[in-house]
Amino acid sequence: MSYVVLARKYRPLRFADMIGQEHIGRTLGNAITQDRVHHAYLFAGARGLGKTTTARIFAKALVCEQGPTPEPCNACAQCLAVTEGRSVDVIEIDGASNNSVENIRGLREQVHYLPQTARRKIYIIDEVHMLTTSAFNALLKTLEEPPAHVNFVFATTEAHKVLPTILSRVSRLDFRRVSIGEIVAHLQSVLQREQLSVEPAGLHLVARAAGGSVRDAMTLLDQVLAFANDPKAVSEAEARAVLGQAERTAVAGLVDAILARDPDRTMASFDALAAGGIDLTVLSLQLLEDLRDLAIARSCRTRDAFIDATADELDELVRRANAVPPSVIAQAFDRLWRVVDRLATARSQRLVLEMGLLELSQAEPVLPLGDLIERLEALGDGRAPGGSAPPRSSGAAPSRSSTASRSSGRAPTGSRQGAAPDDDVPPPPEPAESPPASATRTDAELRASAAASAAEPRASSAASASAAPSASAASSASAAPSAPAAPSASAASSASAAPSASSAPSASAAPSAPESASTSVAPSTPAAPSAPATPPADAQASPFMRDLWAMAHSSGVIAPGSTAATPPVESAPASAPRNGKPVASAAPI
Repeated sequence: MSYVVLARKYRPLRFADMIGQEHIGRTLGNAITQDRVHHAYLFAGARGLGKTTTARIFAKALVCEQGPTPEPCNACAQCLAVTEGRSVDVIEIDGASNNSVENIRGLREQVHYLPQTARRKIYIIDEVHMLTTSAFNALLKTLEEPPAHVNFVFATTEAHKVLPTILSRVSRLDFRRVSIGEIVAHLQSVLQREQLSVEPAGLHLVARAAGGSVRDAMTLLDQVLAFANDPKAVSEAEARAVLGQAERTAVAGLVDAILARDPDRTMASFDALAAGGIDLTVLSLQLLEDLRDLAIARSCRTRDAFIDATADELDELVRRANAVPPSVIAQAFDRLWRVVDRLATARSQRLVLEMGLLELSQAEPVLPLGDLIERLEALGDGRAPGGSAPPRSSGAAPSRSSTASRSSGRAPTGSRQGAAPDDDVPPPPEPAESPPASATRTDAELRASAAASAAEPRASSAASASAAPSASAASSASAAPSAPAAPSASAASSASAAPSASSAPSASAAPSAPESASTSVAPSTPAAPSAPATPPADAQASPFMRDLWAMAHSSGVIAPGSTAATPPVESAPASAPRNGKPVASAAPI
């Protein structure tokens, strides 16, 4: 009797025997139980996950003599015929070799015939994505409306190559890759039934090399058992030698040399591994896996991602990961992955991998983009990268015009001569002679003086208005020299206060006159006529305007008998010189 490989010998016979595909078995079992079986199914997934095996179990469940049932008996004639592949009503077709439109036309003619011995006729087409476009189009009508006694089951590893018109007519079920723990448990159960033994570390190597495929794991286990001197006690070293994998410690030493940027140690470690006959493709994948483990150990706090590692191995992995920044590990993985991606088409894999490792051991770490942006912003703010910005004043930054005006010594364009103190206008340059400390006033004093000067004319004009009707011509003539004194004094005071108030922003540059000089009395003007004058309508709009008009009329600013709404503008006589400079004339009323 010829030897039957483990993958065929231990092929599942029921849905419950499927490894890691419980969702598929539950879906198909419930469909049979509830009589909701679809006329066409598509099984999609990677190789070795049990797509064809599941199709056979589904076919047995439909044609079993005890069924239809989700649990085929595997003892009746129909179940045995399907298991042995000799059933005339369960037809398996290889889509890779029967992919022409002529093959599909023959299938369309056969589907109309009733099954010979079974309850139903089932077509299983493996690798259905290999069918040509014409073959798919020829199958569309039959697939959409098949005879009542026909079911289709398609299996493919590349579902994206199947036409959308086919996908819309089938019920798709996706098979998942099996985890390493489930594969290891399945391999241990097979070894127990075979009365063989392999070290747990060796089984982990086999499961990781299988890549989630149960059939690949069974095939690799066959190779390990055939290589070992004693199949009942297979060591980890023997399993590693068969799989062409390097020692974990050797791979870790090579990765540490790369991360430490030590070219000499990197080349020495690589030469030692290559001399031992290690498959370079497998070695490169081991390097990627080690970098992945370091990244997870450095960033994550859980150990659930390291199912196949012992406690000592995990502690060593964490120790190595803490010595390297996470960004350096990620950059090394990305660069090494690019090298590994070119190995498949390289004529000399060793040269490509050797130069890639040498470049990794000499490459400087790349700064993250966020750090570069932060450094540029720091340079733009005028501070050292990584430092704090210098303190800024609460006010707004000076404009270019104000800066230029400071340097040129003149007021900026568009600035007012008597701008308010709060305006952002730089003061003019200071004069050569500074006023005495007693003559310097603050902004508050200047504002108070201006307010008092504005209130004084109102009071004086009111008094003069009340006294004018009762005064005689003689008394008016005798009082004429002294009567204008109060208005003149108030006018002079307002004249002296007006420039101070208007030039408040440049108080430091244009010194104010001393207190005594600001209250000096101007020369007396000719006596005003005793006849009262009637203010115009514009002047009677408000009490303030009336008082202002009366003050101007009594002081002689308005000619006798004038009814103009706007008084003529006259400049007050200059007061006594202050510090050798004449005082500015009064502002127009």
